[in-house]
Amino acid sequence: MLANALIAVESGDIKKAMSILKGVKSESPYFVESRKMLAEIHLNNLKNRKGYAKCYYEIIEAVPTFENFKIYGDG
Repeated sequence: MLANALIAVESGDIKKAMSILKGVKSESPYFVESRKMLAEIHLNNLKNRKGYAKCYYEIIEAVPTFENFKIYGDG
């Protein structure tokens, strides 16, 4: 899934990439990575800092580690 999302981003299909990444459930071992990729799309492609922060908030809810809190605070 993550590779497909990356291919979609590289081909300019941001909506498809976001749809793929949003489909990854919090129980998945790829959830954190999918949300990090989604956050980068929000920040770099959409220039949406709120969307970026929301992705990290979702990560914190699923995996509340110091590193994730730090990144969320920096955003």
